Amino acid sequence: MAGFLEKLRTQRPKYTPPTNGSGAPAIPDDLWLKCTACAAPVFRKVFDENLKVCEKCGHHHKMTARERLASLADADSFEEWDAQVSGGDPLNFSPDYLPKLRKDQDKTGLRDAVLTGQIRMDGMAVALGIMDFHFRGGSMGSVVGEKVTRAIEEGARRKIPVVMVTASGGARMQEGVLSLMQMAKTCAAVNRAKAVPVPYIVVMTDPTTDGV
Repeated sequence: MAGFLEKLRTQRPKYTPPTNGSGAPAIPDDLWLKCTACAAPVFRKVFDENLKVCEKCGHHHKMTARERLASLADADSFEEWDAQVSGGDPLNFSPDYLPKLRKDQDKTGLRDAVLTGQIRMDGMAVALGIMDFHFRGGSMGSVVGEKVTRAIEEGARRKIPVVMVTASGGARMQEGVLSLMQMAKTCAAVNRAKAVPVPYIVVMTDPTTDGV
């Protein structure tokens, strides 16, 4: 046994810490961050474990839709709906609007400002919609309205609770009246779901404006 342990010790590769090229140890750039409320330095690992809540002042920082999903859903239970539904510039608002949409798609990994699907929450099936403020301020255009409506209708069809997590500045001005029409459409879907009836729950996160 002593010979075997000695062989392991001598054959184990020596650990060499990564360097930044000048010989100094390399330190990840995102190891620490600054709280946007109290400006205190926060260790990122602790920050992420606390679901982006500052341990110093208790400020809740904005979460992406995927981060919010991970905090709510049972592991490996997410079934995404309408993943490929994508919008455009129906009113020819401006030449730079479509490039901005593409940039937000690349940044968030979403086709538009809401993620919808079914999850299990502590074992219970739930129809879920999560708005992402990082995509055009979470604004509701035709695609967001359509996906929210479909999620509510599918939840009602399956007779499971519907949960919507909001983070939005309101209607998407680049779509004008088409955006405003979504409020009537989504409200009608909610009323139909209540008539089934299925529970409809809205979780308001930062920021959620009055119209939303």
